[in-house]
Amino acid sequence: MPKVEKMDLDSSLKETITYESQMLHYGLYTAGYQRVFQADIPWHWHDEFEIIYVRSGFLAVSISGESYIGKTGDAFVVSPGNLHLMGSQTGTVDYYTFLFPLKYISFRTDDMLDEKLLEPLNSGHLMICPRVKDTAKELCEQLIEIYEAKKDESESKITTQVRTKIILLQFIL
Repeated sequence: MPKVEKMDLDSSLKETITYESQMLHYGLYTAGYQRVFQADIPWHWHDEFEIIYVRSGFLAVSISGESYIGKTGDAFVVSPGNLHLMGSQTGTVDYYTFLFPLKYISFRTDDMLDEKLLEPLNSGHLMICPRVKDTAKELCEQLIEIYEAKKDESESKITTQVRTKIILLQFIL
């Protein structure tokens, strides 16, 4: 997992995301890696799709002008290009952010998934409701489990990639 020393923001508040692996085009960040911000992530946007998962505590999240208070088990999605921020007044929140380009979960063919869902999401013509309910906690915990297994190399890279893509697709369907 990349250690976040500072956010790379340009004058338009666009964040540049660097992936730790060209095989796995997604990033996983935890509040522990963001302590340099005292759990506050300033207004920013990026080309990647983002899932924000509150593992414990309370997290203030603002996405495109709408504000939310996330509690343990809540998850939020941020479509590419949406201005957002997150933070905690108490600093006692444990949260993860999963970032990935939509092409990571594309089948890279001209099919209905790309035409009706991924391309409109990527271009800003389709929005997904930011607050995710139901199975979000379970899906996020599975992503964390996959990441932990990847660190100790208990799974093959292809297995890790397929499992990750299946879970990520469930957030946008």
